[in-house]
Amino acid sequence: RPWEDGTCQDSSCSAQFLQVQAQARSANHPWPHARGSPWRASGQTHEAWTSHSLAWTFHDPKGQYHNIFAGGVVIDQDKNLFQMTNKGLFALNSTGQQIWHYNPPGRSNNEITLAGDLVLGTTTTGNAFAVSRQSGQEVWVTNLAPDAGGDCGYPAAHDGIFVAGGIL
Repeated sequence: RPWEDGTCQDSSCSAQFLQVQAQARSANHPWPHARGSPWRASGQTHEAWTSHSLAWTFHDPKGQYHNIFAGGVVIDQDKNLFQMTNKGLFALNSTGQQIWHYNPPGRSNNEITLAGDLVLGTTTTGNAFAVSRQSGQEVWVTNLAPDAGGDCGYPAAHDGIFVAGGIL
């Protein structure tokens, strides 16, 4: 392991990758991660984006500049959007109406990911969490590491495995 034998030359080895088994039923979410989905990344597309008009906008009720968004949205099979912000996780329906809001167990500037019926995320304090994508109810929280730093914001889930970064 490079962090133990001294072969790490930079901070890239400071992040330990932790795996957590996610209880996830298979679902065909069109955009399960802020960077898309595996089939899109492989160059395969199932549909073309044909409309380029803005349908709605979303911003903090206190005003446009009162919140910071972390990465991109994820979209589930029901066309609901999920967005992590510095004020928590928001679920919005396809018309932009807020479905629910979740306050994570610590500050988060990290992206989220979908796995079946769960929205999975992490915090900068090393916590990982899962909430129901339908209700926003917390399913579980676990502390993976004492710290996750500011650069470990790209958790991912696939085939029942949730991968997140942390600093041990």
